[in-house]
Amino acid sequence: METKNFRSVAFGGFDKEEVIQYIQKTAQENTDAQEALRRENNGLHAENEALQKRLDLSLREQEDSARKEAEELRGEIERLNAELEELRPQAQSYREVRAQVGDIECQARQRANELESATTARLNTLVSDIQKQYQDMAGAFGATAAQVTAELRKIEVGLSQLPRAMDQTGKGLNEILSAVNGQKKH
Repeated sequence: METKNFRSVAFGGFDKEEVIQYIQKTAQENTDAQEALRRENNGLHAENEALQKRLDLSLREQEDSARKEAEELRGEIERLNAELEELRPQAQSYREVRAQVGDIECQARQRANELESATTARLNTLVSDIQKQYQDMAGAFGATAAQVTAELRKIEVGLSQLPRAMDQTGKGLNEILSAVNGQKKH
């Protein structure tokens, strides 16, 4: 807080108008500072809510995308399973006719197993990617939340110190008034 040297008047101590103007100016500055902190706090709350909404929306979009892809993969697996089931009876009839049909059946099974393995691996990779993206976004949200919390704590500290500053200002004013009243008596 700045120190103010008040002009003395011939009778009665300090220039009362100057003291009153100084007190009003100090009170207005404190009010303006509180309002600025309040606006900043509101802005940080709004930003935090916006980030939370963006995170939720992004997670929902990723979940929907993963669900659609999983459904497509299930359809492909069902199609391949139906194809496999269709090929088995044909393989049976070929086995009866030829001895070489066994090789065809083995190849079909191998192809189905490879496709199933590839599909399962692709699905596992997709799930892993989604989990990693979720963890990355959760980490980013956590860091943002920590920054917002730190800023809010700074604001809270500033606001908690304001009453003490006002008390000190009040004490200074009381001392000035006491000094003015004491000089009037002399």
